[in-house]
Amino acid sequence: MVVGTPGRLLDLSERGAIRFTEVRAFILDETDQMLDIGFQEHIEKILEFITQQCDAAKLQKILFSATIPEWVRGIANKFMSKEVVTIDLVKNSNIQTTTTVEHLALFVPQINAKIDTMRDVHQVYGGSHSRVIIFTETKQEANDIMLKANLKVECQVLHGDIPQKQREITFEGFRQGQFKCLIATNVAARGLDIPEVDLIVQLGPPKDVESYIHRSGRTARAGRKGVCITFYTRRQSELITRIERIAKITFKKVGAPQPDEIIEAAAKDIATSFATVHPDCLKPFASTADDLVAEFGQKQALQRALAIISGNTQPIKQRS
Repeated sequence: MVVGTPGRLLDLSERGAIRFTEVRAFILDETDQMLDIGFQEHIEKILEFITQQCDAAKLQKILFSATIPEWVRGIANKFMSKEVVTIDLVKNSNIQTTTTVEHLALFVPQINAKIDTMRDVHQVYGGSHSRVIIFTETKQEANDIMLKANLKVECQVLHGDIPQKQREITFEGFRQGQFKCLIATNVAARGLDIPEVDLIVQLGPPKDVESYIHRSGRTARAGRKGVCITFYTRRQSELITRIERIAKITFKKVGAPQPDEIIEAAAKDIATSFATVHPDCLKPFASTADDLVAEFGQKQALQRALAIISGNTQPIKQRS
């Protein structure tokens, strides 16, 4: 079995450092992406090396892709034999995305407001105990979210300027749960199989529907449910409509989180953290807890404690 990138396989082939005489199958993963970013010539040359060395008549060629636009289908047919078999796992479904994903769209009137809104969206729809991926269109946007959004969890950024070795370390850290939030460009839209991702946030709708399908597909894996929320401005409304039409989904339009929703989400986060407190840590608080319960009652004493922990001790003002 040989596994490699097109560039490395082509290099080994041209140097005669690899033999393909025993190859029985050729598999190309992420076919649409491979052909879209300019690897078509590499792949054709690799196939030429393989077919020259092995029994070409018995060589099976298999192409995998989550999306197959017509232009990809046309190019892919060049690689295949005359007996092409297409296995479409979603052809009998009207929806082209994962059915266990809830698709939300949040209108943000100004681009600058997206970063300010990100922290609240992360708190309400994700929280400190959820695994979250935030997708941006540009590397600068990813850096801005990292530096300016003031998210309450540890984050790492991932884009084309990050060296490959560091990308691998970041991927593995996110996979292992060493940090909960990954801020990334499209480099994380494919090939990232982490079932525990609960929330996908997109700073804006992608210009091509295939990217939306791949991004939203990073959540709700292995039978789990997930949420994908997409920010959009007035100018981007047509992109939202286009994604709905082509991907055959319906976005649920939501507003920016209100203060009471943010506080309630913070309280749930704190409640989840209760289970992580070791019993040996409780003794020093026993006397104070007794005094508070005696003065305010059990429920109100806990409510006041949650308010202080969440940093919300003043009357709530609703957003317009």
